[in-house]
Amino acid sequence: RAKIGRGCKLPHRGIYPDELGVIARYKGQGRLAEPGFRNPQWIDGELVLLDGKGGGHGNGAQLGFVYSVPERHFLVLFNQLKLKD
Repeated sequence: RAKIGRGCKLPHRGIYPDELGVIARYKGQGRLAEPGFRNPQWIDGELVLLDGKGGGHGNGAQLGFVYSVPERHFLVLFNQLKLKD
């Protein structure tokens, strides 16, 4: 979950490697849980909007979430599914 809008946008230049293609970032929270969705918790992080190029890193993803957990950060990428008509 994240608030999106001009007033909520965070600076992104120099924060992430250029190869990721980050074009915008927003403060948010993502849901993490133990296996079996036990003990779910909201974890602070950032919603990142990507250019979809990713230089081989993002496989065309246009959206990601960077979780900030103690002593590490990790990025989850979201790709659009193309369903048959």
